[in-house]
Amino acid sequence: MSKNSQVISFHFTPGELEALKAQQQSGESLSQTAQRLVRQSLGLSTESTPGSTFSLSTMSTEYVDNLIQLRLAPIEERLAHVEKLPA
Repeated sequence: MSKNSQVISFHFTPGELEALKAQQQSGESLSQTAQRLVRQSLGLSTESTPGSTFSLSTMSTEYVDNLIQLRLAPIEERLAHVEKLPA
């Protein structure tokens, strides 16, 4: 562990734990799964973990795609409304 790293700890409800287990890849511990998912959601690289199929470029692309979709949805809704207005 590097000098700049920090252990993060939190509790899951039974439902959250089941959701985490559903995301678990073969050979991963629950801690590794949580770490991979947090890094993925942040658009960061996951260090090699057993069964991990994510690369930095894949995660970055997914992260950017999610951000674009998030920003684009309200624009598409407004455009659909404008298109319905009489000319």
